[in-house]
Amino acid sequence: MSKIAKSVSIINTMLTNKSNRASILLSNSETIELLNTLVDLNVIEYYFITKFSVSVKLKYKDFEPILKSIKCFSRYSNSNITLSFAKKELNNKKSIYIVQTSLGILTLDKAVYNNVGGMILYKITI
Repeated sequence: MSKIAKSVSIINTMLTNKSNRASILLSNSETIELLNTLVDLNVIEYYFITKFSVSVKLKYKDFEPILKSIKCFSRYSNSNITLSFAKKELNNKKSIYIVQTSLGILTLDKAVYNNVGGMILYKITI
């Protein structure tokens, strides 16, 4: 299991256990990139880095975490986006897709706006 998959697994366990904080051991650039995206999307309050881990504080609405789950897509799977998929999923207000594009890491709506395709990295359920 990759480091990012382990980090996502820890966050999902935190959501299942209804904990408002988690520590992710051995942070790496992919984990930090995902956490920055989650802060930008306003689904986590903040995170901070200690010597051996990253601590995450969830954001809540009506006593429930805004973030419901995160799914990692393998970089080796066939997870490229198509225009029809993108148009259908843009209407889905419960999921946010994070996509690796030629312009960098973008949300699906920003990728469509910029008219670029790419590979799905994460599906964030809110």
